[in-house]
Amino acid sequence: KEKLCPNHIKTCNKCSRVYCSSHVNYCRSCGKEYCECTSFVKCKFCGEDYCDNCIDKNGYCKTCSELEPVTGKDPELDSIFKYVPELGNYKKFYLGKSEEIRVLYAKGFFRNLLVVYNNSGAVLSTREVSFLENLKRKNRITKRGKI
Repeated sequence: KEKLCPNHIKTCNKCSRVYCSSHVNYCRSCGKEYCECTSFVKCKFCGEDYCDNCIDKNGYCKTCSELEPVTGKDPELDSIFKYVPELGNYKKFYLGKSEEIRVLYAKGFFRNLLVVYNNSGAVLSTREVSFLENLKRKNRITKRGKI
């Protein structure tokens, strides 16, 4: 059995198995580290991979499930508007936050935009949300109302 130096030992948050830090699976939603005992699942909305504990029964991550209304003038969004200037074309915004990920959902009359970025403001992905997909999400209840 291979010995691990103390600087590289990690313990799985689920099964408590000890493993090397180079074999860690890190969930950016909850901030926990897992070994291969935990499968990661792609969120149906933002497309990011998270541990199975952070994905609900409908296939959405906690961040996308808890989108809350914000104004376009929210100071937290300033840097994102600089990197994604087309956000200026939208009027309604919903923001979800987790350990290391932010999801900004911008709604327009005919078009919607989804921006995924980290706590440092680095944009990880952007994509347009189709009309049909928007209809499917329209009835999803969030903490503060419907989207």
